[in-house]
Amino acid sequence: MMFHNYKIYKQEIKTSDEIDLLLKNSRQQSARQMDLAIFGLPGCGATTLIKQLRVVFSGGFLDEERRKYIPLIQSICLQYGKDLVQEIKNEIPDEFKTHIDDIIQATKLTNEIAQIISSIWELEIVIEKVENFSLSLPYSSNFFLDRTKIVLEEDYIPTDQDILNFHDINTSTQEYQAVIDNNLFLITEVSHFHSMNKKWKSFFEDSDGIFFVVDVSDYDKPSPHNPHQTCLHDALDFFSQIAVYYPQNTLYLLLNKCDILEKKILKKSFSKQFPDYHGNNK
Repeated sequence: MMFHNYKIYKQEIKTSDEIDLLLKNSRQQSARQMDLAIFGLPGCGATTLIKQLRVVFSGGFLDEERRKYIPLIQSICLQYGKDLVQEIKNEIPDEFKTHIDDIIQATKLTNEIAQIISSIWELEIVIEKVENFSLSLPYSSNFFLDRTKIVLEEDYIPTDQDILNFHDINTSTQEYQAVIDNNLFLITEVSHFHSMNKKWKSFFEDSDGIFFVVDVSDYDKPSPHNPHQTCLHDALDFFSQIAVYYPQNTLYLLLNKCDILEKKILKKSFSKQFPDYHGNNK
């Protein structure tokens, strides 16, 4: 009797395993591969968006990956420090002017340089400019200039926010993968250019979706290519090109950095750059 029961038990296990395998294969067959493309101007936040997908759906960043960001983040802190002193060098107190060349000529962020940058960053005149959005530095510079000394600490490991705010201006097209609800998303990021390249047309014609990310807070930032318009005008022109190139694709327009816009519009007029806008600045 016991032997008979054991045979039944083995058969049940086999049947259960077969069902599990069928379910697994069924899930794999039902999973879809989605090809997506993300366009936008440099600094629009597309890279940050993709990193956020990784944090939320793919377990974030391993310690080994975080450590690779340390020299990159230290470098960007130094670069923002250089940009800062270049912009306000004629307005800072004399005690700091003697250090301007030291910062500009520095090739590496040291504790001494970090201390000088931090002291300049904390000056009342600089704080006032930041609050009034009168500095031409990118908004992410605020985050890193606050952390200039922290990133040199011996036990420093980049946080999620450090990595999300870091943007490599030298990076070109990148590809990412993400698994969401058993669907594989293949994402191609093309957010480091200012206009459409005809060579790309055939690459994205079969995409399941094309996203265009716009930094709406750039409504007053001068265009690097056209002195008569702003970066937001550039973004609108770029999006128009995308719409013409891919009339059959599903297009998604993502308005990014609205939180910055809400603060900035109270200080700097939107209608000055867009006369057709007749609303209030709230």
